[in-house]
Amino acid sequence: MEQATLDALYAVRKNELESVEQVFREVVGLEQEAECALVAAQQRIVTERNAAIDAQSDDQAVEAFSAWLPSGQKAVREAEAQRQRIGMDRDCVHAALLDAQAALSVVERLQEDAVEEHKRKALKVEQILLDECAMRPKLTS
Repeated sequence: MEQATLDALYAVRKNELESVEQVFREVVGLEQEAECALVAAQQRIVTERNAAIDAQSDDQAVEAFSAWLPSGQKAVREAEAQRQRIGMDRDCVHAALLDAQAALSVVERLQEDAVEEHKRKALKVEQILLDECAMRPKLTS
């Protein structure tokens, strides 16, 4: 493969890898946000429950907590589902990242092979020239 072609392919693969790395960083950030949202929803249930069972709370506080609890549990379920969806997205992007890294590695290997092939050809030409010089009759004066 020509060096110019390999250089162009390298640029494409490098750009692809950088793009996938950026998407991966974004998805990881979203996953962290989703995890924080889940923890916050879970913590809110604990906080509301503690307020309802406080010795100074009246029956209204307990009733309000009982009425609110289904929506608090729903918020936890939704936050968990969102975290799972983003986790699956992260897994897919991670697979794409591994593919992009492998594709770039293949091009790098092809470039190395091309350099080695160029060296071999240069050495072969040099050896042919040396052999021709050795076969020429020596001039004596």
